Formats: sequence, C-alpha cells, structure tokens
Amino acid sequence: ILRYFAVNTVLMNMDSYQGNLKHNYYLYEEDGKFSILPWDYNMSFAGFGGRGKESEGSSKTSLYIDQPVSGTTLDQRPLIGKLLEIEEYRNLYHQYIEEFIEGPFSLENMSIEIEKTAEMIRKDLEKDPTKFYTMEQFEKGIKEGSNSQTSLDRGKRQPGDMGDGGGMMNGENAIGLIKFVRERIENVSKQLSGVLPIQGDDVAAPAGDFPVEMGGERDFMKSRPQGGRGNPPEGLEVKMN
Repeated sequence: ILRYFAVNTVLMNMDSYQGNLKHNYYLYEEDGKFSILPWDYNMSFAGFGGRGKESEGSSKTSLYIDQPVSGTTLDQRPLIGKLLEIEEYRNLYHQYIEEFIEGPFSLENMSIEIEKTAEMIRKDLEKDPTKFYTMEQFEKGIKEGSNSQTSLDRGKRQPGDMGDGGGMMNGENAIGLIKFVRERIENVSKQLSGVLPIQGDDVAAPAGDFPVEMGGERDFMKSRPQGGRGNPPEGLEVKMN
C-alpha cells in the first residue's frame, strides 16, 4: 500500500481516495488482511484540476508528498495518514517515491512510453469523428500543453457534450504530459532533498470545482447524460451492445 500511495502521489491522481471525493477504490479482505484495489486513473497527471496546498509558486505540479491529499486532511484519510505517522513506513514511502521518479517515471522512460502510446492511437484518433480534442490539441497535450486548450469548438457543442461543467474535462487547466513529468519530478526531488517542505499546516485545497462535502448526485454530472459523450455527428449511426 505504501508503493501504491507513492505512485498515486507522484501522479497527482486526486480523483481517488486521496481526493475530496474519497472514491475509486475497493478494500478487499481475505484472512484478516486487507488489500486496496484502486481504479479509474484517467484523471492522473493533475487531470482532476485540483491539488493540495502548493509547495512552490502556482505550479499545477506541486503537491506535498507527506500531505498528499486534496480537499481533506490526513486525519480523514487514515489509510495513508496513519502510515505516515510511523517513521519506518514514512521513510519507506519516501524510498518508493524516489525509486519511482528515478526509474519508471523518469523523464527518459516516460517520454518513450508517452510517444509509443501516442503513435499507437494517432491514426485512429485522426479518423474518429467524435474525438474530444483536435489533433493539434492532442499533439500539444503530449508535450507542453496549452492554456487555451478546450475539448470542442464551443459553437458546435450541444448541451450535455463532454466538456461542459468545469475544468476537469474541457482542458482549461491542461498541462502537457511531458511538461507534467518534468516539473513533477523536479518538485518531488526538491521535497525529498529538503529544498521544499514536504508538508504544510493547512487543510489541502479542494480539487477543482467540486465541493468538499458531497450530498447526493454530483452537480457537474446533472447536466450530462450518464456515460454521455454528447451527440454523434449528423449521419453517423451509433449502436450500443
């Protein structure tokens, strides 16, 4: 579980147990031993729009490694909070973070993986009439991103299309993948070396536009059909099995 939280923290996946919605995971018990089963990682790389109290400037890649929560406190997240209270576990957690950013998450390794994945889907994406982004935005999103990135031309969108209702899906807070990896490694490295603080005094800021306390259906979902991806282009028949 320390390895899981180390990776999730570096990825800044706040659409998780560490975020204000405290979801997208199961706890599985067998013979008195619990395992965490996380899922729904599509908002990683700071894609959820939120972060904890920033440890440096206004960067979207700043999140305290020893206070890796958003819109909540470590007391309210005992799966990570209780572990970090124990020096042995906290040191091991830091070790896993360091191994991750120097190994699988290194800029060299991630650059190769990102380009390999982009190349695999690029041709199919070009042909997709229902894609959320233009190819220009896709290419920018791989590298440095764009402050003006939006999911679809607003004049062409219909109510309920993906992109309505905040910065989570519409790319307004978009940061390119390569830029995120580079800046996140730098931020985490400075925290591990003591150049930047690893924990703050405040409750971490809530993520994006979402309220800390949720009651009933999430507001941002109300204007969108369940599973809604908007209407297909005119003349395109979509069959659901």
